[in-house]
Amino acid sequence: MTQERGNVFSDGEADLIQILIVCVANVCRSPITHRELAARLERKSYSIDSAGTRAEPGMPLIPPAKAWCVKRGYNSTWSAKSVSNESVLRANLIITMTREERRWIAEYEPTAAYRTFTLREFAFVASELPSTLTPLELIHTASRMRGWIVSGHPNLELDIPDPVLSRPGRKGNLVCQRTFDDIRRQVKTISVLFSR
Repeated sequence: MTQERGNVFSDGEADLIQILIVCVANVCRSPITHRELAARLERKSYSIDSAGTRAEPGMPLIPPAKAWCVKRGYNSTWSAKSVSNESVLRANLIITMTREERRWIAEYEPTAAYRTFTLREFAFVASELPSTLTPLELIHTASRMRGWIVSGHPNLELDIPDPVLSRPGRKGNLVCQRTFDDIRRQVKTISVLFSR
């Protein structure tokens, strides 16, 4: 049976699992998440894309993000793009950086709301679920259980704020590095869960 577009409840386990990563400008947090996930997940099983809610198409990575990619040995060539209806409908899992971007996706395409999580949210909720679940079952179950799981942790921080909004210069670079380290930790958790 062919997997329906954006439908994690279908029998498409043999197809590529489509992951869409979203931030605002698609030049910092979502590209870093994209590169980190792509480095950890098997290409034969996953297709990873990223976009921005207010991206200026064609923009390169901001300098701290480019430096991070170079340091990690990732491709630092980048061209920002905007979220498209096709990419949202195609995705089995949509990962945003903040709840604001998660709400944006839900308003943009209401049918995608149930499979849209912040990065921290999905890493936490999925880690609370049985280890016997396949990746698609993990996404499905996380969408059903997130309210119950998250409500039991009222102090859980779900957002990864935009470091570009910090002051420029050295402090801004340090904020970016902390942000990228946080993204790397969350991605490591998700990649381990998907590889079980």
